[in-house]
Amino acid sequence: MTGSELVDLVIEHVGSELTRAKAYAAINNAQNYLLAARNLGIMRVTPDPFLTTVSGTFTYAASSALFSSVGGVKGATQYDIRAVARIFAFNNDQRVFAYNSQDVVSDRPYEEENGAASSEVRAVQDIIQSVKPLSADCTIYWWEDQDPGDTTIDWRAECYRWPTQFTAETVDLEVPEFFQDTMLLWHVLQRLGIKQYGGSSQGIDALILRETPRFLKACGGGPRSRGRRTRPSEV
Repeated sequence: MTGSELVDLVIEHVGSELTRAKAYAAINNAQNYLLAARNLGIMRVTPDPFLTTVSGTFTYAASSALFSSVGGVKGATQYDIRAVARIFAFNNDQRVFAYNSQDVVSDRPYEEENGAASSEVRAVQDIIQSVKPLSADCTIYWWEDQDPGDTTIDWRAECYRWPTQFTAETVDLEVPEFFQDTMLLWHVLQRLGIKQYGGSSQGIDALILRETPRFLKACGGGPRSRGRRTRPSEV
């Protein structure tokens, strides 16, 4: 279904008094809700992008600090980042993962040894996730006793983006097509306060509740998005 066709369908349900601009604004808000409430597989940036770091710098804006990693080559910055789930590496580079003694009484050792290329080391950081699209407000805060070092392609990020904003009818919808005239339409009508499907808003609510598990499965559903702190003990 094209964006224009969905706008027509919304107006058909709501009435001609609804302007097309208001219709695609409602569609945009509903799509953001459906695709951003959880870390869905279809919104994951793949392959996991590189995080380029500078020694002594502990704060990074995700939308400008994460770079394409296609082919193992640092490329352009990646999309409009909504959430970063983890920062990790598979790198044995001694600058980052040097052999070093650890303080056994500390749960935050200064460095870790990555003994094999297939093992994973997670960085210690706090993530402030984005609150709205196109704001570039998803931020990575490295703990200040865990200097990330000068790196280009050592660190990678599991991250999720906002959908392309539906600001015009020519923009492609990102909700899977099978759910555009069901889940997406129902959420739009719910937002517009339309009392159909049984004569009340509860009718739409029931349809959404019934269809949500199948929608999440089709989209690679994950847990509800929230800020997360990773620690070295999670290796």
